[in-house]
Amino acid sequence: MKKLLLLTILFPLFSSQLKADFGSCVVYHAKFYLKNGTNFNACFEEWGYNTYLDDNSSNQFCSDKGVFELFKKQQHEYKNGKVPVYKNLYYVQPRFLRKQSADQIPSYGFITEGDLVLLDSSAISKMIFWKAEYSKRYWYTSEIIIGTLGMLDTLQNQRYWNSLVFTEGWESDTIVYQEYGFINGPYRGYAMYNYNAQINVAELKRLINLKFTVQAGAYLQEFNRKYKIKETDEWTSTIQEKYEKFVSTKIKALKTWFWKRGVLVVEVNGTC
Repeated sequence: MKKLLLLTILFPLFSSQLKADFGSCVVYHAKFYLKNGTNFNACFEEWGYNTYLDDNSSNQFCSDKGVFELFKKQQHEYKNGKVPVYKNLYYVQPRFLRKQSADQIPSYGFITEGDLVLLDSSAISKMIFWKAEYSKRYWYTSEIIIGTLGMLDTLQNQRYWNSLVFTEGWESDTIVYQEYGFINGPYRGYAMYNYNAQINVAELKRLINLKFTVQAGAYLQEFNRKYKIKETDEWTSTIQEKYEKFVSTKIKALKTWFWKRGVLVVEVNGTC
């Protein structure tokens, strides 16, 4: 039951960026002029079956007016009505020590915390369209990594020693490791890339089991204790949003804990 509750609450957070089997993803670049007088260059994403670019890398939204109208529509895709806008969007492909074929290397999006702006269209006075392009990341299977420039340098210029992909068991608090580099099935999980030569696969599994095995139940229990919520209490939208923020903070701390040890944690999503 606690697994089902956690997945029910977390999936809307995760799926705001991950639309499995939902067509293509286009990145629109523009200059944003805000009503507070600031302006900056940035980009945002659109996805869906009807998301496409023609042979000239253009569509009906590739104009100043069109890109602003699209931005307004995108607000409905996000729970808080604010669209994630990226001042810089990098692409990284973790590379193993041994040679890999191109189709075995996933491409992830990467931003720093300073690159992310959550915008409501009401804060924008106008947008000047720059260009549109298809996303280079596996947008339907993974989050956009948020890290530091030091982390970006590592991912771009160093090779990892070993990696593991796993999901948390559906029936119990167990770790289920995947045979391939992607989630096999419709469940969410994590891809771990280890850049620390002192951590072998056995040690990586030990750390994963140490930090992940009971997190679902532990997070819920800690949240209930902190906010004095009983199992019989009805979960209002306010409580759910508070829990989402609580879990998000915990997962961020978990990723930081692993990166201090040289291990990158990427939230990934399976496809049907």
